[in-house]
Amino acid sequence: MVLVGADALAEAHCWDEVQIAQVEHDRQFHPDVFGLSKVDQLRHYTFHVTKLAGLLVEAVDLGNWETFRDERLADIAVFGVKLATVCNERLPSLEIDLT
Repeated sequence: MVLVGADALAEAHCWDEVQIAQVEHDRQFHPDVFGLSKVDQLRHYTFHVTKLAGLLVEAVDLGNWETFRDERLADIAVFGVKLATVCNERLPSLEIDLT
């Protein structure tokens, strides 16, 4: 049985497992982006990362870091994984330290 999306991510213990789970999630749930050329995928992800950067600046300026951390910080990690993948960079089999 292949786990997809949140189930696969919940079972991932290493960065390479997160990358594989994210690819499978994107293939199943975001075929419109998954099917784009690499350049167009990079453009799409750049828009998302830019939006997140703006939200981070706003959160810092307004003193809402905790809200940003709780609601958006994981999104930055997800897009880091996506960017590595679209650039053909295989993430290492290093255990994820959540402390």
